[in-house]
Amino acid sequence: QAVAARNELLAKIGTRHLTDPYRLCATQHCQVYAGAGREDPRATAAVQATRGELLVRDQGGGLVDAVYSASCGGHGENNEHVWGGTPDPSLRGQLDGDAALRARLPKFARIGEAELRAWLAIAPSADGPWCARPKEAQVNFRWHKAIDLAAVEARLGVGKLRALEVVERGVSGRATRLRVSGDGGEKEVRGELEIRRALGNLKSAMFVLDVGRDGGGHVTSLSATGGGHGHGVGMCQVGAVGMAGAGRSYVEILRQYYAGAHLRKLY
Repeated sequence: QAVAARNELLAKIGTRHLTDPYRLCATQHCQVYAGAGREDPRATAAVQATRGELLVRDQGGGLVDAVYSASCGGHGENNEHVWGGTPDPSLRGQLDGDAALRARLPKFARIGEAELRAWLAIAPSADGPWCARPKEAQVNFRWHKAIDLAAVEARLGVGKLRALEVVERGVSGRATRLRVSGDGGEKEVRGELEIRRALGNLKSAMFVLDVGRDGGGHVTSLSATGGGHGHGVGMCQVGAVGMAGAGRSYVEILRQYYAGAHLRKLY
């Protein structure tokens, strides 16, 4: 975590707050920091033990923008499916596990509704994905949420809802395009964060919807079953805890989540 946070911080300098009298802010826009009074001695020790160590790309050099999220739900996501832009070879979505787990889990030729439901049926376990193993996994690895239908209809602005359909998903099954229709028309919501917000701030875009309707075809109830917490790009923080618990080193953990990069001590 110390190395990833250092990388992300330094990779952002010069890209934000260009007209402000500071380089970075202490919020999620740049990197959350609660102040020196909230620092934990264990985190400080990790920072000191890895002083100057940064992830550098194998090809062409340059710092990796080592983003991370709380829990990937068992599978990470490609950066372009979350934020658009150019695919980053160091930010590829993959199974949060080792070769033995890949051999054991079902293989999906594509990620659609049925395949994602099967994936979300996998519960936290000691031999599952890395982020399914620690006690922290119980909160976010799998979740269910009843959605406030009236609030969603007000937010979407298409009248009384008749249909909601995820029409595009990323490599992890995260929704990237949602089509909705109602008595007042039809629209598309694009981007995993916008979709999560539209549906009442879901924990992640790795979800399937269960929809109830009346005899006239109007939606009467709406709920989501999902996995993970956050965008799922880069390091899975709960997965890193799972790997550490299994005896993997910080170098192995970073290699799991950031492809085509290596550690260098730059200062």
